Amino acid sequence: KAELEKRGHRVIIVTPEYSTNDGFEKDVVRIPAYPLPIRPRDRIFNPFNKKTQKILSKIHFDIIHNHTFLGGLLGMKIAKARKTPYVMTLHTLFYEYIKGISKTLARVIAPLIRGVSRQYFNGHGLILAPSIKASKNISESKTNTPIQLLHNGIDLDKISTISSQKFLKRYNLKQEHPLIVLVGTINKGKNVDLAIKAFPKVLKCFPDAKLAIIGDGAQSKKMASLIKKLGLSSQIFITGFLEYELVIS
Repeated sequence: KAELEKRGHRVIIVTPEYSTNDGFEKDVVRIPAYPLPIRPRDRIFNPFNKKTQKILSKIHFDIIHNHTFLGGLLGMKIAKARKTPYVMTLHTLFYEYIKGISKTLARVIAPLIRGVSRQYFNGHGLILAPSIKASKNISESKTNTPIQLLHNGIDLDKISTISSQKFLKRYNLKQEHPLIVLVGTINKGKNVDLAIKAFPKVLKCFPDAKLAIIGDGAQSKKMASLIKKLGLSSQIFITGFLEYELVIS
């Protein structure tokens, strides 16, 4: 949003409400939302909330950018009604969401998921994929919508002003020791267990290496137990969620 505004565009963000929302946000429209039972950090909401639609009906859009899934339905409705171009970014495949609940269920309804995905994808003018893997998975749905690889951006200005020493001091790490950092939610599909199981191979080449897992999630306790079971407690540590400056550091 900030980068597009610097380039002279106006950006309206439509997003769920969170308990941390405080006060007025310029050009941000919040939809009433509730914690998802299986993943409380995520929010579920009614994409066709009348109050939200009324607010958006007063705004002119040149293009609508959807981020799947519920919010995307609202974006598609507005775009179709006004004949406005609309694109989408796919962050997580629908199949991965279902697999997180039940792998067996995901296998059984895989053809249905591909069909629903294809119908959703086909309505857009362009699909943006943040990784090569995502691009390949989208192609498997046999969508006729063009796919373009576009990696997630990083604000380099903020990185240049923050020293690595802040993180090293917080966790009593030495500058000369190799440090591998994994940042993200600790949930199924993120392969945090793979990073932990692979680390003994890293240690054979770099005995002083450390692995910092930055984030939290439904599998945090399970991953902590795996680290202990493999005898890697002095080489791998989980920080939980951290403030932005420490993540950059």
